[in-house]
Amino acid sequence: MSTNLKEETPKGRLSWVISLVEVIIVIAYFAIGFGGMFRAFQNLDFVGIFDSVRVAIWFLVLATMVVTVLCFVPLFRSKANTKVAIWNIIWLIFSIYELI
Repeated sequence: MSTNLKEETPKGRLSWVISLVEVIIVIAYFAIGFGGMFRAFQNLDFVGIFDSVRVAIWFLVLATMVVTVLCFVPLFRSKANTKVAIWNIIWLIFSIYELI
């Protein structure tokens, strides 16, 4: 007698984590950007202001790439996260094009 009791982890069980990670990324993005701009402005380093903005944008691009990859992991996959991943891919293409 063979029983096929395959215990599968439900898809999208941790899909809420993606939303939480995106909120953390946005907070970190503003902290990096404004922190760098504030330090550069205190030293009257106007080129440093633009450099800190560029660093913050690159952080946002790289963090968005990681979130996009996580959206396709079965544990985090849901319909909403798939739509977020597609939007992130489009946004990344335009952002990297503008940065280069």
